[in-house]
Amino acid sequence: MDIRTQRDADRDLLARLLATEPVTDRPNRAIVDRLTEHLDRPGLRVQRHAADGEDRWNLVVFAGPPVAADRAGLVLSGHLDVVPPGEGWSTPPFTLTERDGRWHGRGTCDMLGFVAMAANLLVRAAEEGVPRPLVLVLTADEEIGSRGAAALAADWSPQERLPRDAVVGEPTGLRVVRLHKGHAKRRFVLRGTSAHSGTPHLGRSAIEAAGPVLQRLAALRRELLAEGGPNADCFTSAPFPVLTVGRIAGGEAVNMVAESCTLDLGVRVLPGQRSEDLLARVRAAVAAGVADAASLDDGGEVPPVEIIETDLGDNPPLGTPRDAAIVARLMDLVEQQEDQGVSFASDGGHLAGGLGMEPVLFGPGHMRVAHRPDEHLDPAELDAARAIIAGLAGLPVAAPADAAAEAGR
Repeated sequence: MDIRTQRDADRDLLARLLATEPVTDRPNRAIVDRLTEHLDRPGLRVQRHAADGEDRWNLVVFAGPPVAADRAGLVLSGHLDVVPPGEGWSTPPFTLTERDGRWHGRGTCDMLGFVAMAANLLVRAAEEGVPRPLVLVLTADEEIGSRGAAALAADWSPQERLPRDAVVGEPTGLRVVRLHKGHAKRRFVLRGTSAHSGTPHLGRSAIEAAGPVLQRLAALRRELLAEGGPNADCFTSAPFPVLTVGRIAGGEAVNMVAESCTLDLGVRVLPGQRSEDLLARVRAAVAAGVADAASLDDGGEVPPVEIIETDLGDNPPLGTPRDAAIVARLMDLVEQQEDQGVSFASDGGHLAGGLGMEPVLFGPGHMRVAHRPDEHLDPAELDAARAIIAGLAGLPVAAPADAAAEAGR
């Protein structure tokens, strides 16, 4: 099968996947049914696994020989959800549109283009045979905290072996990424006591308490920036853990003392750090801020502000060893010398920590166009990715030099 035929097959499947409008945090049965139908053929074994949430599913598809005790083989991993399209599109976001040699649509880059290509590689593996196991792992709700991958890691039976080497097809511009930061997300609700705004001394404002809390969190953010941490040299743009307060909401009416104020925040930890250690410092900062507010409050006998914490999810960091076989082989194939880390999280942390894999991020496309209007993917870059990954899987490669040359034009 030549490159043009493979590209057409990937384009056709990608168009059909986009048409299901698989926006995150919604039931994903439509896209799962479409892929199951596409992969329901001799030589492939398709499993559905319930993910976290109503009518959400992960897919695991096996090709080639059974996975042996040494766990040789290859996993191709992708997520099935896309972020909401938003405004500003030049073409319908869920209709695959070719313009200026690029494929446009929400999720083409992040990461349904890779999913379509990987699914078709499994089809080829069933038709042509592969010397080693090849497994496709597709997850739900990656965009809201890798919930599908977390559920898969928690529920997977250890009797069902999976290969150790894994390629997570996030858009890296065909660079090998073995490290990424984790992302632990928390909600802190400050609960005070409501009162009429004409008699504020009878209440205790949660919004006023939030002011000192924000100051304490800003001070902690600056501390983390100065401290750095393990593997910081692999994160050139932000070589430190990151603390961000991303959302604040509070109050009920302008003539009321605010009973509650909600702060949603995230901590991006470096590989080698534990999110719980940094979250302990976050809790201490929040408590200190509430204490600061109490020292200035004239609430008298009014109860103090209460702190209620909710876990919004925790993507573990990824730190696949430099000498892992999949890292060495991929870096050699793309002639990459330097280690590269990224500040976004992926399913890779759960694949490593929960399923014992050694994942790397490697895929076509670039994060600078993901999650934006007119998201797009260069099909020549998809061709180059396909050639490299087919070689890793032991499939015949269709003119890989031509594909790489076209991608580099």
